[in-house]
Amino acid sequence: MPLGHPEFGRLVRCECASADAQTRMLRRMVATSGLTEAMITEMTFASFEPRGRADLIRARATCQTFAEQPDGWLYLYGGVGTGKTHLLAAIAGTLLRRGVGAYYQVVPELLDRIRATFDREERDESFQALWERLLTADVLLLDDLGAEYPTAWVVERLYTLIDHRYRARQPTVIASNLPPERLGGRIGSRIADVRLTTVIGVAAPDYRRGERNA
Repeated sequence: MPLGHPEFGRLVRCECASADAQTRMLRRMVATSGLTEAMITEMTFASFEPRGRADLIRARATCQTFAEQPDGWLYLYGGVGTGKTHLLAAIAGTLLRRGVGAYYQVVPELLDRIRATFDREERDESFQALWERLLTADVLLLDDLGAEYPTAWVVERLYTLIDHRYRARQPTVIASNLPPERLGGRIGSRIADVRLTTVIGVAAPDYRRGERNA
């Protein structure tokens, strides 16, 4: 640093070293985010194509605003292939690049993981460690809520998670094929709270049939 610079006389990372450190940090965060590197790279806001549909344009804008300043909850619902997973991944990628911890899980797969932690012979992580991540994630993103088989155990486990984050007002994003009123019960009541949740409905056709959004 030149004489007179505020950092003169101190050890300061060069731009190359700073960029390398930032890349390593991002890779570590992606590795623990629940998303693949391909999802982070390919499912961005820039690659999301609303195809001129007002509902998708509005959904992308709302999700971008949330990603820049995560506050409250987002609930996205619509049919299969309308771009909900793409938007969740774009939110997570934006957050991770800013150094904000984002944790993405597909609900049916998450429940399978939780069950596996109870099998002492096969588990590769403890229930407490997994549950703590869900409860404390800076931003939790739950995909495909409502696709799980609603046993009493499933409903109670999901309610405990959602209620904890609801009471703590922790930023949470949820995607589902169902509108919030179709979820019903205590879970639906928490999610449908207009004081906390922004609900986004999309009615686009299935983009997997020849289109890019997923």
